[in-house]
Amino acid sequence: MKNKQDKYLIFPLFSTPLVVTDEIYQFKKSELKYIKKLKTKANTYNRVSLEDQVLQSPELRSLKKHLQKWLHIYAYEFLKITDVKFYITQSWCNYNSGGDKHHAHHHPNSLVSGVFFIQGNETPIEFSREKKLFPMQLNHKSFDIYNAQTYSINMDAGKLFLFPSSLIHSVKENISNTQRISLSFNTFAKGEFGKQEHREYLKLT
Repeated sequence: MKNKQDKYLIFPLFSTPLVVTDEIYQFKKSELKYIKKLKTKANTYNRVSLEDQVLQSPELRSLKKHLQKWLHIYAYEFLKITDVKFYITQSWCNYNSGGDKHHAHHHPNSLVSGVFFIQGNETPIEFSREKKLFPMQLNHKSFDIYNAQTYSINMDAGKLFLFPSSLIHSVKENISNTQRISLSFNTFAKGEFGKQEHREYLKLT
């Protein structure tokens, strides 16, 4: 990436591939009704749906197709992964009322995770760097994707975030009067992993 004066190049070397879709999913009334009527249970700092396979419901068939389309774009077109087929494993809804937040976490036993935003005002998702950029605590006049330890991105209803499941993310306290609702999902893959000649080959069916 060139700077404004074109005096040097910046390479986002070994960056974490976070994709935010520009395509806005158009909700159906029946989908929103289903999501808002799901039974919930207490999570660490918010509430989560009791159902952990929400995308298997007939009411969300169209939404699942949309999310799977973008999962495939992310894996095969963007990351150029071959020889395996990605599929959604678990899927659930998150509910953050006023004062609720989402603790920093990652998603174990998953390869790619997605967060689909449904409703909420001024409740961005925050991503965290796993390791510090430098061993010393340095001061910065401003922060961007190159030097920040955490980075927040606003979420618009109908947009999807896709990222490696190891990426740490969280949501700060909801200070609005509108409940924040999102749908999260995990994925795995079946097929052939690695190379036999490298003694790393694995086949999952």
